[in-house]
Amino acid sequence: MPPFLLFFLAVILALVAWMGGPPERWGAAFVFIRHVLVDPAYHAFSEPSRFDSLEPVHAVLDTSLFLAILWLALHANRIWPMWLCASALIVLVGHFVVLMGMKGNQLAYWGMTQLPIFMELGILLAGTISHRLRLRRTGPYRSWRLS
Repeated sequence: MPPFLLFFLAVILALVAWMGGPPERWGAAFVFIRHVLVDPAYHAFSEPSRFDSLEPVHAVLDTSLFLAILWLALHANRIWPMWLCASALIVLVGHFVVLMGMKGNQLAYWGMTQLPIFMELGILLAGTISHRLRLRRTGPYRSWRLS
């Protein structure tokens, strides 16, 4: 990922962590760890992705992110984590299609695994804005589900 995109990503995630409640902070932390910390560290020691075969490290990272977001979606008293989970699922489907041996366009694999980060950012921003509006409208409310 180019440095300016990493900077943009970090700024958006910092804004979400600053303005959001605990679920928004957890979501921002999960995305930050995956895309800003671990992925650039991995690429510092490996060659660039070619998207012509399964990227096993990315598949593991994306599966971990999906499971973390799934946990968040099941426990947060919010709707947006379900959308974030769906975005992460798009990435997983991209890996599974390549894993099943379906040959085709490298651009499709690239698109399914690289573009959902922008959806994730939009969802986190929308969730944070929704949280702030709800706070203004109703006051403090539970961040986590009781069951």
